[in-house]
Amino acid sequence: MNNYSNKIGAGLISSGVLRSIGWLMVVGVIVLSLIQLPATPEAIPGSDKLLHLVSYFLLSYWFFHTYFKHKITIISGFMLLGFCLEILQSLTPYRFLEWLDMLMNATGVLLACVVFWQLKENLIYSLFSGCLKGPTVGP
Repeated sequence: MNNYSNKIGAGLISSGVLRSIGWLMVVGVIVLSLIQLPATPEAIPGSDKLLHLVSYFLLSYWFFHTYFKHKITIISGFMLLGFCLEILQSLTPYRFLEWLDMLMNATGVLLACVVFWQLKENLIYSLFSGCLKGPTVGP
């Protein structure tokens, strides 16, 4: 377990379980990206773009926590996954390539990176650093 995960108490669930959940999420994104889904009208125009952004944000954020030392691999891997899935969709008779989907996938990855590092550096450290040092005595 890395030093960061010790700080935030990630030992409550084994890293193997967390990693397995992450890989199941990746499989879910791949399957949902390539299967034929029933045509449903969008309740909110562009909501599928938001779904792309949120999906890749959640995947990336999850993997930043579980594979903390591999940030470049996570960023490049999920960007490549989003690109490849869009290309593969263009090869199916029921899906098509959308450049904006690709952009939203990449935006989700980069946004997760920014949010993760900001929270890690500021919020999480400040919340848990006092717990790790123990109580202070005196003024």
